[in-house]
Amino acid sequence: MEQRFTSYQIRVLAILALVNFVNYVDRQVLYPLFPLIARDFHLTNSQLGLLAVAFSLVHAVASLPLGRLADVVSRKKVISYAVLFWSGATFLSGMAGSFRSLMAARALVGVGEAAYTPAGTAMITASFPRNLRARVQGVFDVGMFIGGAVGIALGGILAERWGWRSAFFIVGIPGLLLALSVLRLPEIQCPRQEKLVPVSDLLRV
Repeated sequence: MEQRFTSYQIRVLAILALVNFVNYVDRQVLYPLFPLIARDFHLTNSQLGLLAVAFSLVHAVASLPLGRLADVVSRKKVISYAVLFWSGATFLSGMAGSFRSLMAARALVGVGEAAYTPAGTAMITASFPRNLRARVQGVFDVGMFIGGAVGIALGGILAERWGWRSAFFIVGIPGLLLALSVLRLPEIQCPRQEKLVPVSDLLRV
């Protein structure tokens, strides 16, 4: 007999998938804005590329320590503060007065989003039994891919109507509401590991 999700599990999955959706909207909204940003700040293609590098590099470097943080403190608080942080950084992107300030804001978006994925995955692990996790992870990832597509489309639409700064302002707002929704979830402890996995095994994977 197929195991049914509890109301709590549905709530956790819905909120985390929505957070993942907003995560990728805020990440991808930058790219359709490139022509307008380049025009206003007189940027070269190399400088536009650095905006993406700043986000990706910071995101990669910050993922390990922030993942460790999610192991030792409240995961829902890490997620909530991460969403608030990157949403605020997205909003700041729209207020940037120079190329450097915009690059700094995008790097800060990378910090916030780096904190979310490890904590979100750990919360899924704690909330669902092993036989459901692959299915649940699939739903979680759907938010990522749809969010990425919507972010690219929405950035173009908003920028065409109200300018590139407004695009950052608008997509930064939903994260504030989601951060509060995450804080209202009950705290759940991650199940004890069956065995410790050596770092060398993880690196081989």
